[in-house]
Amino acid sequence: MDDEALNSIPVIPPLEELALPPTLPEVKKAIKALKCGKAPGSDGLSPEIFKHGGNGLLRRLHKLFLKIWTHETVSQNFKDVSK
Repeated sequence: MDDEALNSIPVIPPLEELALPPTLPEVKKAIKALKCGKAPGSDGLSPEIFKHGGNGLLRRLHKLFLKIWTHETVSQNFKDVSK
């Protein structure tokens, strides 16, 4: 590593909004952006489940994301799905 090269890289301040927990509208926007017709992931859930899950699912997902954000950890159940 060349210290001069590292020191020449500009320092960009982090975006403050990235430090904030996800909002309900952000979760809704992310779900809306999911592409339909894609194969389910390793969890077996297709994008259509999320897109057509309604406000109840949206609120539950938001609550889950806030819990993950607050505790800065993901449940072992979610980790086991990808195995």
